[in-house]
Amino acid sequence: MLTPLEYLDKACNFETESVELKNFLIGFQMIDKQLFSVLDNSGLKEINAKVGDSFDPTYHHAIDKEKKDDMEAGVIIEILSKGYTYKDRVIKPVSVKVSE
Repeated sequence: MLTPLEYLDKACNFETESVELKNFLIGFQMIDKQLFSVLDNSGLKEINAKVGDSFDPTYHHAIDKEKKDDMEAGVIIEILSKGYTYKDRVIKPVSVKVSE
């Protein structure tokens, strides 16, 4: 269920100049917020991950790595998809790209 919700979330953050499309997006954003609110109240939490954080295999899944001369190894350089916990258990780790 999380993957379709993530796609809905991405669609809701679509940038457009069209007034008609902006009006539709407002409705979808309301639905998106309500769905995540229900899940949040049930115990689902998004894992807070940011570029520059240290890689933690408990919460992160390294999809790719890249050599960065200006960064030490094991630092997150890109967030590829969100991760979630349910009642303090990881049900979907954050997919990340890390420096090597």
